[in-house]
Amino acid sequence: MKSSLLFALPILFLAVLSPQAESGVLRVPGQYASIQLALGLAAAGDTVAVSPGLFNEHSLVVPSDISLLGSPSDPSAVVIDAQGQGPVLVLSGCSSSTRVSGFTLTGGHSIESGGAVQCDVYSTPTLEDLVITGNHADSCAGGILISFHSSPELNRIMLQSNSADHYGGGIYMTNYCYPSLVDVHFIDNQSVELGGGLCCRKNVDPHLEDCTFDGNQCPGGLGGGAYFYSRTSPTLVRCSFSSNESYSGGGIFADGVFSTCTLNDVHFEGNHATYAGGGLAAHDNPVDVTDVTFRDNHAGQYGGALYLQECGGTLTNVVFWSNYCDQYGGALFCWQSSPTITATTFASNGAASSGGSVYCRNMSHPEFVSSILAFSTSGQAVYCEDSFGVCNPTLECCDVFGNVAGDWTGCIESYASVSGNLTADPVFCGLELGDLRIDVNSPCSPDVNVECGLIGAQGTGCDSPVAQMRSWGMIKAMYRQRL
Repeated sequence: MKSSLLFALPILFLAVLSPQAESGVLRVPGQYASIQLALGLAAAGDTVAVSPGLFNEHSLVVPSDISLLGSPSDPSAVVIDAQGQGPVLVLSGCSSSTRVSGFTLTGGHSIESGGAVQCDVYSTPTLEDLVITGNHADSCAGGILISFHSSPELNRIMLQSNSADHYGGGIYMTNYCYPSLVDVHFIDNQSVELGGGLCCRKNVDPHLEDCTFDGNQCPGGLGGGAYFYSRTSPTLVRCSFSSNESYSGGGIFADGVFSTCTLNDVHFEGNHATYAGGGLAAHDNPVDVTDVTFRDNHAGQYGGALYLQECGGTLTNVVFWSNYCDQYGGALFCWQSSPTITATTFASNGAASSGGSVYCRNMSHPEFVSSILAFSTSGQAVYCEDSFGVCNPTLECCDVFGNVAGDWTGCIESYASVSGNLTADPVFCGLELGDLRIDVNSPCSPDVNVECGLIGAQGTGCDSPVAQMRSWGMIKAMYRQRL
């Protein structure tokens, strides 16, 4: 019995000292020459830890319940280059215990979809701290493909300079997917048809927080930054779209029935659409827009900032400043659309033809409440084209002032000086710089306008001296006192 125990002790001692048995860590290249070899030998719960360096590998199949770990604090230190031989990573049927973190993924190529990462078939992994750049798909998803009931979590990812010949230069999602994207950045990606940065189609409800879309392009298609279509209801919180370009929907194009596009604290700046909706275009897709800013966006034909066609929805606490359209609707164009627009400020927008702030066509009946429409650089405040059906916008507690081609004109003329409406300088704190807070003594200030309360999207932010009314006798008396 004693000799048997002594014989067993060395085996037990070696098992305890073995790094793999102790921690389940497979090290590349320390223990294994390639990432693929380590992944092939890894068991559920193991971690494949990759040291800094360049690894020319492709089509790496990540098993479920495995952690593939590079350098989360510096993803550029661990580069996987597929050298155009296939996608970089493939995740299929992976559970939520699957994790990929800390890599630069480049050189991926798919003859179908998913140039860098293919995530499909009920996959719910976590992908984080990644740089995905220089990948291409001949069909869709130059960067990441998410499809067929997959709902991964994407955190702290940069997708830059990826491309697709059809949809989704950065990411393409389709078929019952509900992913979460936090701190994901789409930069200089391109597609030919839909979604230069992001494309979502057919029963996809993504949730995006703190994401940026900058410089993405879909020159002849829809949605320079992002495209959403058909039973797709995205929610975007604290996101920004800047310098994106497309034919329609420079920043976003939202399209399709049974869908709602919800934006909260989103910023659109410097986006361009050749045709319609420099910042956002929506077709047959209700929009719920709150605390959103449209600044310096441009469209060639309709809606310098926002184009709505056959849409309802709400705009609340929205700022339109310095947007421009070469034809109709410097800020907003409504085509058979009747949104409710509340506590919104239109300022310094312009349209070369008509509707410096708003253009209505084909039975559009937008409702304006507690909003400012002021200082259009060209065109009247609101213009209605009735050749396709009468438009009947309504205004309550609105200030319409200083628009180059007229304030209370045409289809809104009857609302002047009724229902709490007024024509007075709103006294912005810094119109030229886009500071559209109002002076405490503004007629739109809640302290001054007791009947309506605050008018416009932003509260008070400055206090100018108030000129006091004095009679000629009072002025002479002041002069005698000084003598």
